[in-house]
Amino acid sequence: MKLRHQAIAVLAAAALAPSAWALSTFTVVNGDSTEGLGAFSGTVTYDPSASAELTISLTNTSPAANGGFITGIAFDLGGTVTALTAPNSTFSFLVNPSVAPYGTRNWGSALHGDWLGGGSPNDGIAVGATGTWTFDVVGGPAALDYQNLDMLVRFKGFADGGSDKVAVVPEPEAYAMALAALGVIGFFGRVRRRNT
Repeated sequence: MKLRHQAIAVLAAAALAPSAWALSTFTVVNGDSTEGLGAFSGTVTYDPSASAELTISLTNTSPAANGGFITGIAFDLGGTVTALTAPNSTFSFLVNPSVAPYGTRNWGSALHGDWLGGGSPNDGIAVGATGTWTFDVVGGPAALDYQNLDMLVRFKGFADGGSDKVAVVPEPEAYAMALAALGVIGFFGRVRRRNT
């Protein structure tokens, strides 16, 4: 019986720990915002294999009454980003973009290659629409989570003429799953102590 509990605890711990070259996928939602206008949800997938790719797919979930377009993304990622496939031809690749008031990020993509300006946002990702960016990465990290990605999403073209910059955070269910796994490990540790 003891061996069974130990095996389950080891399997649960292994499920929590990333492997050396693990495919990372996590769901993201909007976090801190400069203006409180823009909203999104989406997924980030990072495949660090030989042909490493970072794929970011975002849906603009801003209230329809607000309007607004996703006009750029920016993130930090070790390694070198060598190529971009963007949602449409008006999005350009960015290196070390200024994302004031958040400083700079290593990489990104924005309408007409301009994170802060870029003219009319009507080519951006409209409310209810989804855009997907794929970046080729050389020498990137072995695993990725939202913390070491440190991503921001830029919005422009709101009905009130405003714009917004929104930080990315993981969806709350990601935290719940991690806490549940830790609870399982704790439970089996307690059972093991009672049986000895």
